[in-house]
Amino acid sequence: MSADTDIAYIALLISLAALVCSTAQLLGQYLATADGYRRCQKAVMGPWARETRLRWHWKQFRFETVFTVPEIILWDGGSRDDDAADVLATRTELIDGSAPSRERTHVPPAPDDATRQTHTERKGATGPRRLAFTSRAALRTLDPQAELVCWLGLLEALHEHEGDVVRCNGYAEPAGRATPEQTRPAVTFRRRSWDFQAADTIRPHAVSNVGDVAVLVHRLGMSWQDFRPQDGLLRAEGNGHLLISTFSRSVGIVLQYMRVGPSQHHNTYIASTAADKMGFGLLAGVAALLVPAYAIGSTPEVLATADRIDPSGTLRRVTHDIRHPLLCPTCLFGFADIVPLASGMLRVRGSSIVRLRVPAEYVVGLTCHAEVRVRSSPPPPPPPPPPPPRNHRPPQTNPLPSPGQAFKVFHHRLQHHIATSPAPASPTLHWVLSQYESLQATHPAWEDESLALHLLNERPLPFLDAVHDVHDATTAYFTDLQTRKPPHPRLRYASLMAAHLSQAVHYWKDATDRVKGVDGAQPRERFGGRDWVAEGAHCYWDYVPLVAAGVRARGAAGVGDGLVREAWCVMMLRAFCWWRTHYMVGVGEEGGTVEAGVELGRLPSRWWGSRLPVYVG
Repeated sequence: MSADTDIAYIALLISLAALVCSTAQLLGQYLATADGYRRCQKAVMGPWARETRLRWHWKQFRFETVFTVPEIILWDGGSRDDDAADVLATRTELIDGSAPSRERTHVPPAPDDATRQTHTERKGATGPRRLAFTSRAALRTLDPQAELVCWLGLLEALHEHEGDVVRCNGYAEPAGRATPEQTRPAVTFRRRSWDFQAADTIRPHAVSNVGDVAVLVHRLGMSWQDFRPQDGLLRAEGNGHLLISTFSRSVGIVLQYMRVGPSQHHNTYIASTAADKMGFGLLAGVAALLVPAYAIGSTPEVLATADRIDPSGTLRRVTHDIRHPLLCPTCLFGFADIVPLASGMLRVRGSSIVRLRVPAEYVVGLTCHAEVRVRSSPPPPPPPPPPPPRNHRPPQTNPLPSPGQAFKVFHHRLQHHIATSPAPASPTLHWVLSQYESLQATHPAWEDESLALHLLNERPLPFLDAVHDVHDATTAYFTDLQTRKPPHPRLRYASLMAAHLSQAVHYWKDATDRVKGVDGAQPRERFGGRDWVAEGAHCYWDYVPLVAAGVRARGAAGVGDGLVREAWCVMMLRAFCWWRTHYMVGVGEEGGTVEAGVELGRLPSRWWGSRLPVYVG
């Protein structure tokens, strides 16, 4: 009897084992219907795998894999039209580098934070809340050789950059806010079904668009080496980052991101919409002063802008002649003043970040810096040149202007005008002189070009804030001037700017003719600088009566020469202040060479705001 019982038990166990095996086999077959599920797990997507779900379809008797990927965008804080129409968009989270933001966007904590985890926390013992990620997970995300989707590394880089900007007070708005004037990187969670993935997709792709990627590349301190989205070719590098594209027939442009080195603080750029537009050759204008936006990124755009400013065509003709191929194919003498005059204050109060992308081929005006870009450290001294042959004449060159010299000419001419004017100078002219001399006495960098240039994002905050205050005061002056009611004369800032630019483009010819002694003219005081630069600044003063006539021709018939001279001096002080609180950076500072689609680090204006989709592998 016992033998029969044992046989029955053995048979029962075999039957149960067969049942378990059959059930497991059946479940495995059903789970195998979840196409792509293994490619949406933690080994591939890291922490984003927690968003992966299996959805059962009774009619098809199979599982569908539903996963979530980030759409990396520049967010203005409002709702997006495509979000309202897309039921698969769940929520949007800002990227600000903080620990809560990292956790909400499924990015491991910074290595410095992660390595501070205690053994107790990793064991899950009672006490402090267990951190969401271990240091190993954090470091693995930063490893370019790890078999993870590369957009995890891109999100980590954005968090690191945003944390640096926040620490430098680079945002005017409080933390956690974005506005149309101050867009910030963000992640929109997008649910996707593997049923709609291309057959050659091996990893989930993050989503973005050409316009936002172009801006984020600039903010991260990279330079575009190749930018041809129409051909599917994108390549950017610099500041420890590398971004390259491949083209997939079934998907489109797929970007690959790699971290190849450390990032430097001095490569951080001003983060705002107006500053981002500079990288596309666009000036955002000044809404408070009724100055519209302008495009100056290419020769046709410069000439079209000249027509908008001066419909008579004179400004266009002179600007075109200045850009003569034999003289200087990229020069915009005088016209370059449009950069500080048609741009508002982009630097954020309390922040040392002053870098901007150069918006045009030539932005060197008499009110600006002597170099479009500088190195973060002094270059090594060049080898001594060989001795010149006998009767050798050095070639004639046109050095870039020294703004400290133009500052000094303005200062002395203003002093002379106030002292010798038949009528008492206005209180505003005395204010301009006092503000100039106060900055000159308190901050050596005001007139010392070497101090103003080499500091980059490390200029003294007291100096920047003091100059910022003066710039704000000039804005208030023009706001009041153009809203006056009769009988007080009203003067529009935009008209004054247009009249000045129409005359300023003549200074190169007039200054060089005077230096050469044409018609018996003699150069004037140089104040220790280059002759043609100083003479150009003198020419600006000579043009003021013509500027006044131009202002009256633009609708301000009751405005006299005295008021125009006063407003012109305030406008020049405003331009000086703008340049002392901003620094233009061209291509090449981070290394690399430009191949196609990019000119001096700026992109074609047609790609600003482009929603052409790109994917990050």
